[in-house]
Amino acid sequence: MAAIQDASVGSVAEVTYGTSPTVTRFYEFLDESFDYEKTTKQGAGIRVGGRVARSGRRVIVQTMAKGDLSVEMCSKGLGTLLKACFGAGVSTNVSGSTYQQNFTLGTTSVPPSMTLQKGVVRVDGTVDPYTFSGGVVDSFEISAAHGAIPTLKASFVFKDMATATSYATPSYVSSPSLFHFAQGAITIGGSVTEPTTTAIASGGTSVATVTDFSVKVDNKLNADRYAYGGAGKMSQPTYGLRDVGGKLTIEYDSQTMTALPPRYISTVDSGNLAACLITLRQGCLTLTSAPLLGQNRWQGLLVILDILAETLQALEKNNPHASLESFEVELTSIYERVS
Repeated sequence: MAAIQDASVGSVAEVTYGTSPTVTRFYEFLDESFDYEKTTKQGAGIRVGGRVARSGRRVIVQTMAKGDLSVEMCSKGLGTLLKACFGAGVSTNVSGSTYQQNFTLGTTSVPPSMTLQKGVVRVDGTVDPYTFSGGVVDSFEISAAHGAIPTLKASFVFKDMATATSYATPSYVSSPSLFHFAQGAITIGGSVTEPTTTAIASGGTSVATVTDFSVKVDNKLNADRYAYGGAGKMSQPTYGLRDVGGKLTIEYDSQTMTALPPRYISTVDSGNLAACLITLRQGCLTLTSAPLLGQNRWQGLLVILDILAETLQALEKNNPHASLESFEVELTSIYERVS
């Protein structure tokens, strides 16, 4: 009997978009969010005796599925997934069981498609297979956090989902090696030799202050291709103008903010500073002989008293029977004492 922890996700490349071969490659995944979506329309016609919207007048006009898959980056087993992400990839046997994989952004108008199947385990140990066909990667992100294992998150859109497809028994590649923080190196700028099918990239300027980074590719898919004759299923998406971005976290290097050699003193800036200091000194000397509470200190209070007087006049005008005389007398007294 399967345990709850025996949930699985597997995939296989499709020869024909939307046609599902048997899943052959399974992943040690972190999480997934594949789900089926349908668009329904309710008939709006009225009839005698009709009081509520009837299920018999409700139809499904479009269906699709989508979701994300997150995995840890490792040395084996991700070739099919990475090819679906980038659009093109070549795997070359370098020697023995060592393969060099080189992935590039695809140049065709349509992305490669794949079928994914997830096995969801019930509490009683029954495994329910959900098979998603016509899967293409809408966007993906490779993240390498500080002191961690790099991860790949791929966002899919699917043509359809089926529950009647038989559950494929999971099988995994043997002894994959996880990539991790201690193995990483970052090069920025300089002269870089691009990787080939038999050699990794070389050259560039190595930097030692990058603590984490991420790279995201948005394939800008046209994934809203529904047409008559397609039974409400999505036609194969096409690539748009891709958007590639990312971020770096870099330690602050204290030497980068020091004065550039040769160090010098600007006579212009020094003169401006001297003039400001002379002005400040004169202002401070003036304050020492001025009274603590000068006449100008009360100007704000006098303005407030004027506003109150105008307010009382307006109240007296709008309310002839109001008794405001005592307020006016007190206000006048305060005004005379302040001024």
